[in-house]
Amino acid sequence: MRIFPPLSISALRVLMVWSVVQLQNVSASCPQCSENADCYNSTHCICKDGFWTGPDSRIIIEPHVKCEDIDECQLGIPVCKDVSYCKNKIGTYICSCVVNYRIFNWVAGIVDIENPECYDETAVALIAYQSLGKYLNGSFFNKEGIQEVKLNSLIVSGAIHSEVKPVLSEPVLLTLQNTQPIDPRAEHICVHWEGSEEGGSWSTKGCSHMHTNDSYTTCKCFHLSSFAVLMALSLEEDSVLSALSVITYVGLSLSLLCLFLAAVTFLLCRPIQNISTTLHLQLSICLFLADLLFLTGINRTEPKILCSLIAGMLHYLYLASFMWMFLEGLHLFLTVRNLKVANYSSSGRFKKRFMYPVGYGIPAFIVTVSAITGHENYGTHTQVMTFKAIVQLFVLGCSWGIGLFMVFEFGKTVRLIIAYLFTIINVLQGVLIFVVHCLLNRQVRMEYKKWFHKMQKSAEIESTEMSYSTTHTKMVSSTPKSRYGLI
Repeated sequence: MRIFPPLSISALRVLMVWSVVQLQNVSASCPQCSENADCYNSTHCICKDGFWTGPDSRIIIEPHVKCEDIDECQLGIPVCKDVSYCKNKIGTYICSCVVNYRIFNWVAGIVDIENPECYDETAVALIAYQSLGKYLNGSFFNKEGIQEVKLNSLIVSGAIHSEVKPVLSEPVLLTLQNTQPIDPRAEHICVHWEGSEEGGSWSTKGCSHMHTNDSYTTCKCFHLSSFAVLMALSLEEDSVLSALSVITYVGLSLSLLCLFLAAVTFLLCRPIQNISTTLHLQLSICLFLADLLFLTGINRTEPKILCSLIAGMLHYLYLASFMWMFLEGLHLFLTVRNLKVANYSSSGRFKKRFMYPVGYGIPAFIVTVSAITGHENYGTHTQVMTFKAIVQLFVLGCSWGIGLFMVFEFGKTVRLIIAYLFTIINVLQGVLIFVVHCLLNRQVRMEYKKWFHKMQKSAEIESTEMSYSTTHTKMVSSTPKSRYGLI
């Protein structure tokens, strides 16, 4: 054991204190550190991770010393797999896959898996179960506000066989075929089977719905499991649709009655017959037939030929209604422009020989062209409903502005208010026509009074005749007769 003399120990202590003082003097206030360096403990600068001032040194003693990048790949620090190679970057490194390395895919074209990691040979498989849906049906999906949950696809399981468990950085896109007809009111939910101690259930965690058409549904999931598509109807949405259906049927029934009375008025009330009443009559007839066909045939989607015929007739009748409303507006414009009084005795410049070809000919031409070029568009329940909603924007004068807002995206409450207003105004169009053109018209009211007086007089005359006939019969039956038939 070597023993230092007291003087040597004292000198060593002085040297250590001097070194510390020198270090503190250099960076006591922690001056601005160079690039790729940080201030440490408010006393000195130190290189960031991935940088050094020299082998095994990161502390900066002198201000002119700079931090240089560490080439981890050259030093052999990282451990990359056989199918990858080390690639140095400033301050770090990455393991890149070999360009020619392949990931085998048994179901190419059905599922595409992007994988940033380098695995050994990997197999991707999808298995479709034909009858498993009978047992793992929609009853295993629990969510508040949802009813009538149905399984609308085969159950499909996806798996990747690899020695290393894969982590999907990009979602898996699954396109599953629909097994049931699409309900336009229903919500399509992409789910996967999640096991639990109770047995398991369908879950939406990690999966989302992308698109649905009449044949297929596309789902996006960030993991591989057993997948399926559920078709569910919301309780709240179902109640709203039921309320709108009641309003529609009650309102259209009332409109049918008013349109019938209005058409009879315009047809039989001779003193008011002119160009205006002709336009009102044709519009009332078109709307009456369209509403009647809608009430009786909108839900008849089978057979296909009948459904297509109903769709084509609705198309024609609503287009004809639009054209007659356009002619009414044009007639009113010409009347005002020529400073004429709009009453029931002026015919203006409107020519009847142009009215009928425009009112009925143009819609017939449009429907014919549509049937020839796109006959497959006539037929489904959804297409008929969508067509009616769009055409009503133009047909019903009071509601076209409201109907326009239904095209845009709004909040749930706003859309609900718009839907109710749109439905109520639409179905009451016949009532509006009868009230405006009949009940609020003085000449029509006078004709109604004449009709009622005539009906009342006819009833009184008939009642008098019946009373006289009854009295006369009683008098004849009570007259005494002789034995030989003489008094």
